[in-house]
Amino acid sequence: MGRLSSIYRLPRDAREAFDGWLRDPAVTQLEAAKRVNALLAESHPGHVPVSTSAVNRYYMPMRWLGRWRTDTRVVAAQAGPGTADAAREAGRTMGRLVARLLPARVRMHFVAALARAVNPGRQRKGRK
Repeated sequence: MGRLSSIYRLPRDAREAFDGWLRDPAVTQLEAAKRVNALLAESHPGHVPVSTSAVNRYYMPMRWLGRWRTDTRVVAAQAGPGTADAAREAGRTMGRLVARLLPARVRMHFVAALARAVNPGRQRKGRK
């Protein structure tokens, strides 16, 4: 079994900053890689730098997930009362299939996003 990607081995603070840069449409993948490597050099000097190919491998499923989540919301909103349940079930089934292919951290976000897309008014237990 291979090693974890350099993205998944980032320290928590660097990973949170990196995820924020990737979500920002004004920041390119190359710029995000440069920024996180500068942050690592400053805050964690012994850490392995992040390659641009690792950034792309990490970003592509995230981008696909964001688009899929948006599309699922649009379809669920456009579906009439009779077809809404079928659309939700199709989304759940697709989500279960795709979630098996994604890394654990991405899968966690994917399942949460899918739950929000399928039941936008539902809240988790224990939260108000």
